[in-house]
Amino acid sequence: TGSYLVQLSRAPNAAVVVTLQTSSNLKLSTNVITFTPDNWDQPQEVNVLAISNNELHGTRTYTIVHRMQSQDSRFNGATTRNVV
Repeated sequence: TGSYLVQLSRAPNAAVVVTLQTSSNLKLSTNVITFTPDNWDQPQEVNVLAISNNELHGTRTYTIVHRMQSQDSRFNGATTRNVV
């Protein structure tokens, strides 16, 4: 298990929807985070849980990809950091 925070670096002019995508071997507490001009600076926590199939596989690495959509062109399609 683990967790991390997501936060925008500046205020948007419109809502920003961040969609999280990852392997089916991980369960996320949310797949969508929405930031608004009112809450953009409030970090949103994402909890991550590895799904066990009771088989030993050794250490595995998975990536969580974040995609942003917004009517604010500064954020729509903007590149974000992945979480590994």
